Amino acid sequence: MVFADESESGGYIPEKKIHDQLVALNRAYLPLGVVFYVDRVEHYKNAGWFNNMGPEYQAQTDMKKTLRGGQRAIDLDIYSVGQVLLLLSSKPVI
Repeated sequence: MVFADESESGGYIPEKKIHDQLVALNRAYLPLGVVFYVDRVEHYKNAGWFNNMGPEYQAQTDMKKTLRGGQRAIDLDIYSVGQVLLLLSSKPVI
């Protein structure tokens, strides 16, 4: 989780909201036999990343390279940033 400050408007997402979203995601994908698990939630206070993110921004690539956690092809990293983009996901960046 990338956040600017410890408020929800500053990007801090309570663990309950993460859990609730995972439940909804698993309900939606259950008919396909796909199940998602949370391995860990990491917190990064970085207002620059939180407020200045987008597909055309070098900061997005830099953040993903820095924070990439999953090592297997089936791992999915999800990043919550900014007010416009709700989340970014990433496959491995080499």
